[in-house]
Amino acid sequence: MLLKLSAKSIALSGVMAAFVIVIVYLQSLYPTNRLSLMILSSFFISIVIIEAGAYTGFIFYIATGILIFFIVPDKLSFAIYMGVFGYYGIIKYYIEMIKKIPLQILCKIVYFSIFIIISYYFWGNIFFPRIDIFPAFVIEIGLLIIMMSYDYLYTLFINMYYKRFKGKI
Repeated sequence: MLLKLSAKSIALSGVMAAFVIVIVYLQSLYPTNRLSLMILSSFFISIVIIEAGAYTGFIFYIATGILIFFIVPDKLSFAIYMGVFGYYGIIKYYIEMIKKIPLQILCKIVYFSIFIIISYYFWGNIFFPRIDIFPAFVIEIGLLIIMMSYDYLYTLFINMYYKRFKGKI
């Protein structure tokens, strides 16, 4: 069953998608700011989810991925957006539906750990064949701290959005 999307949610998604595409395009031009711009690009899906729902957020993720693939010349940017940052707002939304905060944190740690292990063995062998300088568990713990910091920053953004903009768009 397909849900009907309102004109407001379609328009909001279109504007947010434009922001995401511009940011991902900019990070492909200026790779020194790659991580910070990718983090910024991931925040827009949360606005779509807050204002229009998770279903619209999923459609937004797919649509921005398709547009980035065709518009942004750097396909690594596409892979990073689709594989790491683009869908995290959806994952966060569903994890945070759990009312118990310790269980939320545990779910995020499990999610990030699985993601890091898969990425380490898949992407590590492709892009960093000599990544075994440190033991895998040291790299995983470091990346887990970085990912939890990213989640905290994401939470700060969502809280700021609720306080300043929710319902005004």
